[in-house]
Amino acid sequence: MKLKDAEGQLLEQVESLYRSAFPEDERMPFSAMLKRRQDGAVKMFAVESDDGDFDGMAITMEYEDMALLAYFAISSGRRGEGIGSEAFQMLRDLFGEKRFFIEVESTSVASENAQEREERKVFYHVNGMRDTTLTVRLKGVELDILVRSDRITYDEYYRFYEGIFGEKIAGKIEPVRE
Repeated sequence: MKLKDAEGQLLEQVESLYRSAFPEDERMPFSAMLKRRQDGAVKMFAVESDDGDFDGMAITMEYEDMALLAYFAISSGRRGEGIGSEAFQMLRDLFGEKRFFIEVESTSVASENAQEREERKVFYHVNGMRDTTLTVRLKGVELDILVRSDRITYDEYYRFYEGIFGEKIAGKIEPVRE
């Protein structure tokens, strides 16, 4: 398996899986991420099998000493085969000493997909991520922040988004608990 920078047809597959795997209210405009990709703040990866099959996608963002795995999905026909864990470990390793973190839908909020949220959180725990006390609301969705090692404060989280997308996006972030 390998992570490949998504270009051409791979970029189209990344965008297609992105749109199908994430609810509209949780997606950032793809065009905004493409724009920030030009200066390296956003990276888009295709997860490919050794024989070149498209197995999934990842969109990451970097600012200062922090790296966010913003979107990560494995193609529905390939889930449950260990591909997600292997790809996730590759992504974690890619960022070396940077403070690596992820956002997951809060498990403390009643929802129709509560079991899916719990399973997602367990996946990340099994793959080395730790809970923090930080929960934010972004575009109306409560997100728990998980980290690989060092804690992320609300101010750092806010500065991360402000540094990448400016006040327009950062201004939509509200702390729920820190």
